[in-house]
Amino acid sequence: MSLDISILLDQSSIAALGRIKGASARLDAELEKALDGTAADLEAAIPANMNWQNPSGALAGSFSTTSTTLQREIGSELPYSRRRDRGFVGADSLGRVYNDVGAFYAQSAIEQVAGGNMLDRFDQGLDNALAP
Repeated sequence: MSLDISILLDQSSIAALGRIKGASARLDAELEKALDGTAADLEAAIPANMNWQNPSGALAGSFSTTSTTLQREIGSELPYSRRRDRGFVGADSLGRVYNDVGAFYAQSAIEQVAGGNMLDRFDQGLDNALAP
């Protein structure tokens, strides 16, 4: 008695593998779109999560997105943006003393966007990239 092992890929499996192989460029494009949408949602959610007693509007309008391949960075160039988000106790460079508890507006915005349609956006992009 001999031992025979057969491995067979049916035509539908071969077609699916072909779609996956050809999906790389489409996947990058779909992921870029999903990242753009997520970054836009986050950039809009950050000021919406700022609850200042006397807002000047400067901080809320200071956020922008920088794009590189498959990466988005949202930030503010204002020197006090991190302090207002995370809090600060001590003197600043001008000698003003603060005991500023953080507002954690960035974390709140991240949670809001992550709890929204972010995953659906990436799932749809993957479906689009793998579609025949």
